[in-house]
Amino acid sequence: MLARLRVLMEDPRHGATVERAWVVSALSAAKHSLDGAAELAPGARATLMRAFNAERGVFAHYVDTQSAPWHRSHVACFADQVYPIQALSLHHLAFGDDEGLAAAEACADLICRVQGPAGQWWWHYVARAGRGLEGYPGYSVHQDSMAPMARFDLWEAGGRDRSDAIRKGLAWMGEAAEIGRSLIDEENQLIWRKVARREPAKLVRKVRAASSRLIEGMHVGLLDAVFPPVTVDHESRPYHLGWVLYAWLTRRASDRAAGGGA
Repeated sequence: MLARLRVLMEDPRHGATVERAWVVSALSAAKHSLDGAAELAPGARATLMRAFNAERGVFAHYVDTQSAPWHRSHVACFADQVYPIQALSLHHLAFGDDEGLAAAEACADLICRVQGPAGQWWWHYVARAGRGLEGYPGYSVHQDSMAPMARFDLWEAGGRDRSDAIRKGLAWMGEAAEIGRSLIDEENQLIWRKVARREPAKLVRKVRAASSRLIEGMHVGLLDAVFPPVTVDHESRPYHLGWVLYAWLTRRASDRAAGGGA
C-alpha cells in the first residue's frame, strides 16, 4: 500500500492540496501502527508545504500550480486551508515539526482574519494574495464541523486558542444573517446544507476568479447586489452529521470544552 502511495505522490496529476493533506494526516496517525509510515511522512509533509504561500499564510488548491487550470491556478477553497491545518498539526504531534506548526498557525490566522462579519467561513480565496475571493455558498458543515475540527487539532498541537472565531461561526448557523433564520431545523432534526446565491451555474465565482486572475484586487462588488445570497439548500447529507460527531465527540474536543473552550 505504501509503495502505491509513494508512486501516487510522485505523480503531478495527483497534486490536489486536500489529497496531500489527507496523506500527511494518515501517515502521522499511523506512525506506530503501520510499518513504513514514519519514513514516508516527511516527504509527504514536504510535498504539502509546496502549496503553502508563507508570505500570505494560505495554501493553494494544487501543490503544482503549473498543472492547474488557468482559471483556477490562483484560487483556493476553505478545504484547502482546513485540511493542511489539521495535517500539519497532527504531523507536529507525531514527529515534532515547528515549521509545519507555524504554517498551520499562519493559515489559521488567515481564515480567521477574513471570516465574515456574521461568522461565515468563506469558501474561496485568492491564494497569491491571501484574501477572500467569493464567500458563497456558506456551508453549514464548515461552520459546525470543519473549522472546529481544525481548531481542536491545532490547539492540541500547541496552537493558539481561537474559540471566539468558532463560537462566531456557530452563531451564524443559529441565525444566518443572509436569510434571517437558522439552518438548524429542530422540527425535522436536520441541518440544512448551505446558504447560496440566486445565480446561474456558479456565475459569481467564475466572474470573480477570472477577473482576479487578470487584475489582482478586482472584486466586481456589483455582483453581490445582483445575485444576493438568499437561497437555502434544503438538503442534509449523512456525512455532515457524522462529521459533527467526529469533530466534537473526541477526547481532545471533550477535554478542551471542559476547560472552557468552544
